[in-house]
Amino acid sequence: MNYSEPVTKVYRFDEVESEVFRADSRKKLFSDDNFIEKIYHRLNVMLPKKGILSLDVFDTLIFRDSSSELTRFYEIGQLMANFVNDASKTGNMVDLDPNITVRGIDAFWARYMGTKATYRASKPVQGCREGSLREIHLTASRMLCGSSSFVDAFIDIELGYEATRLEKNDMILEYARKYKNKGGRVVLVSDMYMHSEHINELLCRLDIDPILFDGIFSSADSKVSKSSGGIFSKVESFMHAESKEFVHVGDSYKGDYKSPKENGWNALHIPIPEVEIIARRTDHLKTARHLQDIYGLSVDIAMP
Repeated sequence: MNYSEPVTKVYRFDEVESEVFRADSRKKLFSDDNFIEKIYHRLNVMLPKKGILSLDVFDTLIFRDSSSELTRFYEIGQLMANFVNDASKTGNMVDLDPNITVRGIDAFWARYMGTKATYRASKPVQGCREGSLREIHLTASRMLCGSSSFVDAFIDIELGYEATRLEKNDMILEYARKYKNKGGRVVLVSDMYMHSEHINELLCRLDIDPILFDGIFSSADSKVSKSSGGIFSKVESFMHAESKEFVHVGDSYKGDYKSPKENGWNALHIPIPEVEIIARRTDHLKTARHLQDIYGLSVDIAMP
């Protein structure tokens, strides 16, 4: 398959979805007054006056850049290795052998195996499993130094790195502030291996005040997700609200539109533009070829 070719549409887009999907620049489109008016009008019609605006986090409240998940994990691995080697040289970690140097590819592999373990071996809830950033780096730390000593440091490294690859969506943030000021409530609901505390930390690093949100819900905490449909009732219970009070906004057709609608929530789908998906796939393939050519590695991290 040629991933430089246009992404195939699998369902009918309405006017707003199509405009976003075909946009040359999401940042430019989302700062256009005419487009902002369209989105705000749509949300004003959909939302009850004192209802609950639910926002997806990644690629909705905050935008990722054109890097792929594979590239990000590979580069995070290098930062992890640098940290371990620095700690070894300074003698700050008694668990480390100062004569051993950890390569970036070793740390990447440790994180990758941690990801495999957390998704495949964690205890299921309602038949669902979800990853955990803490479990990922617990495995990585044990593989690299034989103990859990590096868990917090690795998490901090990853959050710091992720912040450099993210940008806040001012259009959605401004609407959330206005809706909150009118008496509505705003929550974040994410299918993600980052726990709510990690999402909270990322928001702070991006100068987004978490006080804006009445709740931050992550599948890493609940183990049930938007995609499975299991998280919606948990959010309703926490917010003491009924499904009809919610409008969810996100980029995933299944997790952010189809699934909430099936669970009684209203929803607005704002997809990732085609050009960004292609850029991320191109980046994924570039890193995958590098791993194969240099290290003989082939990993099953999903194509964007």
